[in-house]
Amino acid sequence: MITKQLFRNQNLSIEDVSRKLATNRTYVSKEINHSYKSGFRDYLNRLRLEKAKELIHGAQSNDINLIAVSEQSGFRNYGTFNTAFKKNTE
Repeated sequence: MITKQLFRNQNLSIEDVSRKLATNRTYVSKEINHSYKSGFRDYLNRLRLEKAKELIHGAQSNDINLIAVSEQSGFRNYGTFNTAFKKNTE
């Protein structure tokens, strides 16, 4: 997920990850739940938020387009990014 930055795919599903790992969806789900204490979507959003923070900190100016950052991080839309950001920074 991290090395190949699969999380940046806006349409990524647990089935896609399962196929990449040549295993089943149940195994991937259990491993994420066990290792990260969260579901697939929450785990994915945490990775995407880390990428967004990296993009924001690496920006050359104060003129940061958060919509572009959210898309480059893998979020489907800015609303989802905004909701995830608020949830994980409170």
